[in-house]
Amino acid sequence: MNITAECSDYFVTRVWRFQLQELQQFHEQWLDLVNKLRQASPTPDARRSTRNGWKTPYDLFKRKEFEVLQHTIHECTRHIFKQMAVDPALKFKVNGSVNITDPEGYNRQHGHSNTLFVGCYYLQVPENSGDICFTDPRPGAKYAPLSCASNHGSSNINISPREGDLLMFPSWLEHSVETNESSESRISIPVNIDSV
Repeated sequence: MNITAECSDYFVTRVWRFQLQELQQFHEQWLDLVNKLRQASPTPDARRSTRNGWKTPYDLFKRKEFEVLQHTIHECTRHIFKQMAVDPALKFKVNGSVNITDPEGYNRQHGHSNTLFVGCYYLQVPENSGDICFTDPRPGAKYAPLSCASNHGSSNINISPREGDLLMFPSWLEHSVETNESSESRISIPVNIDSV
């Protein structure tokens, strides 16, 4: 039998991974500052998705030390918005936080409401400290008896981040982070891209 077919991909959800290795020269300085911030205010915010860890409000980029990271993420966002054919006149700002996940800690499934786009920059990623897991955003997908972890499947997709990686994705794409099974903390900088 001669089979011919056409196919189109609809409702595709793209996740970008930028490898920003040049920023690793700042990691030691940033990690030192993050530790000082935690020591100054050690009580975690229980309303956040982090369990057994610590998180700051989204005001990190008010600090001059993180200016280069904020600028780099702004440029990465411009790159994404160009690919998405977003109006180039759109004004936006980049807001950042610090997320520390201690051993045995994890992040519950969540999304980021009222923001244009989101991302996460990885400062410290010990081996076995947990993948980020993306949940299929289509409501009916969880009922599918046929599931697979391919681009066209309906299973969760896990990504193992590396230090110096910036992952960016739509704010409505729910995600969680697996349990940190290492003996060190995983430290990341989640970002919200907000309208001005």
